[in-house]
Formats: sequence, C-alpha cells, structure tokens
Amino acid sequence: MALGRVTAQKKMAVTESTSQNEAMPPYVSLKTFYGFLESLKIGVPARIDKTLMSTMSGAVQSQLMGALRYLKLVTDNGSPLPLLKELVTATDADRPTVIRIMLEGAYPFLRDSEFPIKTATTGALEEKFREGGVTGDTTRKCLSFFVAMSKDAEMEISPHIKSTHANSSGSNSRRRAKRVVKSKESSTEDLGKTPFTPPAKQETTIQIVAGKLPAFDPTWETGVQQSWLAAFDKWATIMDKLVVTEQVAQKISNDESGS
Repeated sequence: MALGRVTAQKKMAVTESTSQNEAMPPYVSLKTFYGFLESLKIGVPARIDKTLMSTMSGAVQSQLMGALRYLKLVTDNGSPLPLLKELVTATDADRPTVIRIMLEGAYPFLRDSEFPIKTATTGALEEKFREGGVTGDTTRKCLSFFVAMSKDAEMEISPHIKSTHANSSGSNSRRRAKRVVKSKESSTEDLGKTPFTPPAKQETTIQIVAGKLPAFDPTWETGVQQSWLAAFDKWATIMDKLVVTEQVAQKISNDESGS
C-alpha cells in the first residue's frame, strides 16, 4: 500500500485502542527497539511473541512487548497491525512520517489541544507520564524514549524538553567511580600506600572487544539475527564496565602522580 493512502488511514485507525487495558509508555532501550524491527525485515510473522526475543532477558522481553502494544504496533494477543509492517518496510525518506503517525496515535498528550508540546517543559511532560501511572526512574526512561523517537519522526517539540538519560547515566557512573576510588585509596593506605598501576592494555582491550562484533545484516537467518542481538547486549554491558574501569584507573593514577 502506498504511503500516501496509509498516512490518511493509519492516522485515524491508529488512535483507536487495541486493548481494554492501557499499557505503560515505552521505556525499553531504543537500540533494542530498533534492533527488533531490523530482525523483522526478513518478514513480519503472523504473531509477535517472546519466542522472537529468546536472546533477551525476561525483563527486556516484557518491556519490548509493552512498547509494541502501547505504540499500537500489535494487538493484545500479538497480532501485528498494519503500522508495524509499514514501519519495518519504510524507506529512509518515508520512515519519519510513519514514526510520527505512530507517536501521535500512541501518546494522548500529542492529541491534547490544551497541552502545548511545542512550548512545554521537561517537568510538564514528566507530569503527563506520571498521570499515566509511570513512577520513579521509569519516568526518565519514558521521557528519553519519547524525545529520541520524536527526533526520528522530525517532530517539532519544545526546546525546553530535554532527555535526562545521558546526564543521569553519567552521574551514576561518576558516583560509582568515586566509591571505587575511595575503596582503592583505603586499600593502598592499608598496604603502606602501595602505588596502583592501571592496566597498560585497557584501551587495547576495549578495541579488541569492539572489533569482535560484525555489522548487522538483515539478510541473516532469524537464528543468526537473534544471536547477534544477544551478543550486542553483552557487548554493551562489557563496554560500560571497561569504560568505568578505565576512568577509575586513570583517576587513581592522576591522584598518585600529584601526591
């Protein structure tokens, strides 16, 4: 079906609820979401279920299924809706339009004439998520997902709405690094302040790990694609740990050089 006809039909149909129970706004990782869509390029199955996500953890599977339902891409029983197929097969030129239709059909505040999405603040949007039952740190994740998707949809939203994902992650990493540094400093005191030598091949290790993962190929068989997604999740976790370790080692080295 041509995109022109889809745009008019989907914009009306996608606003209709596919469930009696409203799902929580998406807070799954954007990489996981797009990675799953990539895996469907070989063909969208008759039903979307967790067997297509066997390489993911149970928590991530639930987050992804919840996102697909909330975005009106599948029904409660997992039947794919036309918008899912349109999103999977969209060209680079058409994709922003399809994503915009998806967002406008899923997020109520985008259809609320009294909510000025073009001038709203981060706090105002967070309130909208909390009104939908979102609590705690999940609010930040929902906000990050929406902001990133709105950019991909080339939507005009308020410049005052900022994703806090990167800042929070950085703050958490710094806090963890400080705790580790403090622990290391205590250990060196107990050992007569024995100098700590950072791993000489830390950077090389990161490069080696990064080079192990080949580029994703949508022509792979389903099993190979699922294995790639699992490897990618493990790779991301390892990289996070290596980066934090490298920062800690550098911090300790700098402190000892200045003492």
